[in-house]
Amino acid sequence: KLLLITSKLTHYLMGIGSGGDIKYSGEGVAVEILKKSNNHPFTVFDVGGNQGQFISLVSSIISLEIDEIKIHSFEPSKHTFDILFQNFSENDAVVLNHFGLGDKDEQKDLYYPFLGTGYASLTQRETGHLGLVFNEHEQVDIKILDDYCDNNSIGKIDLLKIDVEGHELNVLN
Repeated sequence: KLLLITSKLTHYLMGIGSGGDIKYSGEGVAVEILKKSNNHPFTVFDVGGNQGQFISLVSSIISLEIDEIKIHSFEPSKHTFDILFQNFSENDAVVLNHFGLGDKDEQKDLYYPFLGTGYASLTQRETGHLGLVFNEHEQVDIKILDDYCDNNSIGKIDLLKIDVEGHELNVLN
């Protein structure tokens, strides 16, 4: 029991697991710093867009005016993308992409415990200790970040938010 308590405390002190809620993840601080740079228009990437929680956070800090900011959001799950689309398709400052990003163009299985979850992952994880069973999946498209930037004439990204449940390094590669 002492080992478990020590492990949980160590993880807490290292910030592991603290990003589960966008209010406490530090993402808002990063957006505030970007806003203060006053170097707009800003180009923001939301990799792992889910239902648009990060877009909502950004819009609460920076006006989603087309001349202020352009947010490129990437969500590979069909069901979750449909929700994201319903939430933000009317905003010209938001570019919605129904695919994920990784280190190569491919189709992969996306696993999740239930539709619309922020826990969806390209890895079928063992999370029984959390009461989650990743028994649902769908095949999704993955594309390369550099190719997306080249094809869309994006020369710089001011803020790159990546939340892809363990595949962050693949996106960066």
